[in-house]
Amino acid sequence: MIALLIPVLHAVDTFSYFVFFYFVCIDCFIIFDKKINIMKIIFFAALFIGINLLAYSQCKLDNIIPVKIGISKTEALNGIKAKGDIHSIYDFTGDPDSLKYNFTRKYKYMSDSAKVSRIQFKYKGNHCLDSDDNDVKLVFCNDKLFAVEITIYYTKDEFKSCASNYKKMLEEFKEIFPYKMEYDLTYKNKYKTVGEGFSFFKSKQESKRPKFERTDVYYRVKKVDSTNTEPEKVKKDAEMYVLEIVYTNLEYSEFNSSKF
Repeated sequence: MIALLIPVLHAVDTFSYFVFFYFVCIDCFIIFDKKINIMKIIFFAALFIGINLLAYSQCKLDNIIPVKIGISKTEALNGIKAKGDIHSIYDFTGDPDSLKYNFTRKYKYMSDSAKVSRIQFKYKGNHCLDSDDNDVKLVFCNDKLFAVEITIYYTKDEFKSCASNYKKMLEEFKEIFPYKMEYDLTYKNKYKTVGEGFSFFKSKQESKRPKFERTDVYYRVKKVDSTNTEPEKVKKDAEMYVLEIVYTNLEYSEFNSSKF
């Protein structure tokens, strides 16, 4: 019976294996000693597996943000290189075509200028994103990580998958950030709605802070521009759907909520 359970347990960690087999062995001795019904061990084994699989399936920020907010670019690079589910790492520093990713800003409210830079990578097998067609950008302000931008790509024929994943993300993030604000996404002329989304905060008070912590989850129609980051499957059409998750913590930047 234990052998039959082993494939199911690949989703749990090493410590869970140890705890599981410890209690299984204890129950086995009790069964042989007191002739307790075999159904008891099956029940507790199934309960244990169910609890662990439920915990595994739930998404937390740590599942999609692989390093700590506030660290330097060097620390972030070292951190993501050590992750087994991350590949295609790219540092935009020195790239002449990356001005939209690396730039310097100084708004009127700022005492110092802000130098923004990005690192990009892709996830493979991330159960929260539920797709390998993704790219992730770590955003730094004066060499401090303060934001993470995640994009998941869908073809025009994959809207149902996009909408389903979007709804799942909303359910997950409302558990972490209870206060939310809904919005529509439009073209610049504001006549055509191209998507929708939510901004999530820990509280209403947090949403009003100049240095807020916020997570945005939204989907939209986007023109395909055939960049290297886009998967091949979307390049056959003029437009695609993207699901985006953007985490921002302005405490680790020179910016505030008025403009960033």
